[in-house]
Amino acid sequence: MSRDSVPATDTGDSDGGDDGGTDSDGEDLRELLGMKPRRAPAMLTVGQVIDEAYRIEEELGAGGMGRVYRAKDLELGRDIALKLHATALAPDDDSLKREAMALAKLTHPNVVTVYGVGTWQGHPWVAMEYVPGGNARSWLREAKRTPREILALYIAAGRGLAAAHAAGLVHRDFKPDNVLVGRDGRARVADFGLAREVVLEESSPGSDGTYASRTVASRGTPGYMAPEQRGGGVIGAAADQFAYAVAVWEVLSGARPHAPPTDKPDPGAMIAPASGAMPRHVEAALRRAMAVVPADRWPSLNALLAELERDPARSRRRLISFVAAGLAVAAGGWMLSRLSQDDAVAISCEPTNNELASIWSPARRDALRPALGPSADRVLGILDGWTERWRAQRRSSCEATHVQHVQSPAMLDLRTACLDRAHLGLAATIDLLATKSGAKKALDAATALPRLEECADTTILAASGARPTTPGGIASEASADALTARARALREAGQTKAALAAATEAVAFADRISSPAAQARSRVELASSMFATGKLEGVLETFQAAARLAAEAKDDALTARIWINVLDAIGLRLDKPGEAERLLVVAEAAVARVGPHPVLAGYLDGIRGDLAMQSEKFAEAVPLLENRIRVYEEQYGKHDPGVGRWLNRLATALMHLNRGPEAREHLDRAIAILEGHYGPAHPNIGVLLTTKGNVEHRTGSFGAALVTYERAIRVKEAALGPTHPSLVPTLMNLAITHSDLGSIELALATARRGVVIAEASFPPAHPKLGHALATLGSMQVAAGAWEDASVSLVRALKILEPMGDHAPLDEALRSYSAIRLQSNDLAGARHAAERAAAIATEAYGNSIETARALARLGRVQAVSKQPEARATLQRAYDMVVALGGETHPHALALEKDLAALR
Repeated sequence: MSRDSVPATDTGDSDGGDDGGTDSDGEDLRELLGMKPRRAPAMLTVGQVIDEAYRIEEELGAGGMGRVYRAKDLELGRDIALKLHATALAPDDDSLKREAMALAKLTHPNVVTVYGVGTWQGHPWVAMEYVPGGNARSWLREAKRTPREILALYIAAGRGLAAAHAAGLVHRDFKPDNVLVGRDGRARVADFGLAREVVLEESSPGSDGTYASRTVASRGTPGYMAPEQRGGGVIGAAADQFAYAVAVWEVLSGARPHAPPTDKPDPGAMIAPASGAMPRHVEAALRRAMAVVPADRWPSLNALLAELERDPARSRRRLISFVAAGLAVAAGGWMLSRLSQDDAVAISCEPTNNELASIWSPARRDALRPALGPSADRVLGILDGWTERWRAQRRSSCEATHVQHVQSPAMLDLRTACLDRAHLGLAATIDLLATKSGAKKALDAATALPRLEECADTTILAASGARPTTPGGIASEASADALTARARALREAGQTKAALAAATEAVAFADRISSPAAQARSRVELASSMFATGKLEGVLETFQAAARLAAEAKDDALTARIWINVLDAIGLRLDKPGEAERLLVVAEAAVARVGPHPVLAGYLDGIRGDLAMQSEKFAEAVPLLENRIRVYEEQYGKHDPGVGRWLNRLATALMHLNRGPEAREHLDRAIAILEGHYGPAHPNIGVLLTTKGNVEHRTGSFGAALVTYERAIRVKEAALGPTHPSLVPTLMNLAITHSDLGSIELALATARRGVVIAEASFPPAHPKLGHALATLGSMQVAAGAWEDASVSLVRALKILEPMGDHAPLDEALRSYSAIRLQSNDLAGARHAAERAAAIATEAYGNSIETARALARLGRVQAVSKQPEARATLQRAYDMVVALGGETHPHALALEKDLAALR
């Protein structure tokens, strides 16, 4: 046996514990929650709804203590585990409820989350996190584990147990079976005293702050019980520390540390010799934790964890490095070089299989395939490619420091931390894909995996600030980042409500550990999740708080990215380009602090290009967007789906500059990229098709535009549903096209549907709602529905007027002038038409939009018998002919207007 492996022991609990032992199915949730089949207690039925919140989906197992079910959270749509206890409570016994409510307030990544508690026919039930996977004992059987891996898993579990102690809770039955290991590789402690059969005689706060109970009957597993627990004494956090130490000793050495328990254990005979797999400092720490007298143990579980995390070998290496550095100065560097080379011989830079095996393995891959349906090959290919690149980066980063000697140990630490965070993202994504809801948007979730290129970007990493140096700080920050990664995976998979809840949980945990960098990262995800759910209030404040925390962490790279996100949020999503322009200088300064960096500069160019487009400065936007695309392609490749987004922006700018052929070329390329990655039915294809329809419409190809818009709507509806807000612009453009083709009733129906969706999706004063109302008003004008048109356009103007003389105010004014003309208000009609023409001319220059505004003004002037009517109409006609030729439908209509003036 290799010295780096530990026997996959299964000692069971054969020493008398009625909840001990394990069966062959280590992944069965009934084992994880202490529900091995024994006797049949009270039961629920599939389809039954508990507390109007949880619908029973299936029974997972039954035991002497009750039954456990998989249930569906009806509000959030997530799977939960619901445990129904066999023993009914006395009417006045609320001890279980008290403890469950305390657990529900405990949020920690290494504790199974409790969502709710109640009673059914007198039997208590607890709703908790559903964790597909196995427990710590089955995890040990699945593969060879090194002592370092085992200790890391149990230290993580210890963090959860310590968090419970801090909340005043005692577990009473800690053992490997009660440590769940999810498919994400994360340890979670389960069954915090909720499975106990305890009669309380008296209770009081213990000296350690936990709730200590003197018991007449205590349910636990004798092999792990502290002497005071077996003897019916006071049970506090020290008893959990004892059980924890027994469990760690067992998995590291392959045997329990003591003989079968008696009422009066012999301290001398209690501890068995440890095997060679256990480091000496770990053995010493565990021996102290298993002292017979509680006062002789560690003062807290956290103190024990700190000692277990202490790495004497690392301290020795640091000392050697320090001495070597001094010798190198004295000896011209020869000694340091020699030490580094000798050290490299002993270091293997090949990533171990265990680093990814618990998350991504052939068995996991095969199990995932059926759930992914038609997208399975694409999704699995993305995951395979990502994991191979991750391994390659792990290897190359290690070799750069230990073999090639071209990278400092500090940079190795930064790259490793980045790869570790990326690893958390992979774990969260794969865990989500294993669920039915997660598989629905598997391609999106897989495509959104963390960008590994960033973990090789030494300029960015060097500007990332310091990271925690203590084992506890490193573990806590990793736990916070794991919660953030889970929220991001949920958001990318379209589970926006669950993502918002998870991001809120991540922020709360990051705040508790007081890690500014983790606090900043969690807030960025919270703001993104708020956007995804349409909860816009507080988004900017959340982003700005993230920026402050990133600056506090001295993470210049993160600060720069956050400010870029702020500009994107204000300018694009909140439609406040003026405010974004004012903050542009802040983002530029943040990027400058990082140093010359083409990727960050490219991000800024993309933002500048977007802002220029929103200000109708399309000629200014084009070179900025072209540079953004060039940098993006250099970083991620020419076929990355993200390229399609920027090609769409560039095509829109070119369309407004009447460079239709170039716009179509970019759009066709973007569609090919996205179809090659996602297939033809992805909603982003619908976005590109909408832009393509716009280009076709502007060139007078109304029939082609109609077909393209209808296809775009079908794609969006199939992917997002019939009421998604992204349908609004496509529906409005389709309505205009129906009107241009003479199908007024279809135009009205389509525009009304768009307004209904906009009203349900956007705040009352949102510009997208104003634009939709303006289009509906235009359709109502075309249909002669003057009263309805007046209502729609007045609403549109109230929304759009405060935003200044920008598009789409020109459309609303153009149609409103027709209403004033119908009411014989010639002065009002002229005023509205003149404003519309001025706005369109400023915004679009020589364009179809400007020509339409000029045509409206010319018609109002003609009715008013103004002599400049012919010149205005002629200008509009010449503009259309120059853009779309004499056969353009608008040119033909203007010919009739001019003929009427002869």
